Amino acid sequence: MQQDISRLRQILSGQIIPSIASNEKLGMILAQRPLHLPPGIKVRRRPAPSLRCNEKNHSALYLGQDQKEEMHAIRFPYLCYVVEGEIDMRLGIPATHRAARGVVNRYEILTLPEQSALLIPPGVFFPAGIRPHWERPSVPVDSHMFWVHILPTGIFCHTSGTRNGVHTSENLDVFVPGQQFSLLVEMLF
Repeated sequence: MQQDISRLRQILSGQIIPSIASNEKLGMILAQRPLHLPPGIKVRRRPAPSLRCNEKNHSALYLGQDQKEEMHAIRFPYLCYVVEGEIDMRLGIPATHRAARGVVNRYEILTLPEQSALLIPPGVFFPAGIRPHWERPSVPVDSHMFWVHILPTGIFCHTSGTRNGVHTSENLDVFVPGQQFSLLVEMLF
């Protein structure tokens, strides 16, 4: 546990905070329509299968899961920060109006460069972490991502990445208790 906390401090104080403090523009994206993309972020769209958030039939964590597409939508917001490398993030953003409400009708595939961040609101489908975050025919580049799962009781931090074309979980798992985090994220939204 102490090693995880030390690694968490290293990522925050050695990489994320200096990047923000240097007055460089942080590429921060909120994954909801309409997407407002900072410079350097590319987006591709493609038709999506029928994915639907269904609050009644899922656990306390998931709003929707699709095993075939290897995607899920959860009840709480997620933050992904690209520490190094580059990733493609496939998002299924549900429609918000009329009969299509809650249905995903297309994927947004964002290409996120190093030092960019993606805030994923509740209900947005994103990859379940089974395969590399890469949506191009070329071999995935090595990458390192820092994830923050914002829960009502605190935040859960972990890291993952891609090494030699394989998705890796780097075993940084830290839970930081505190009810103010979810309130801060609500204010950010």
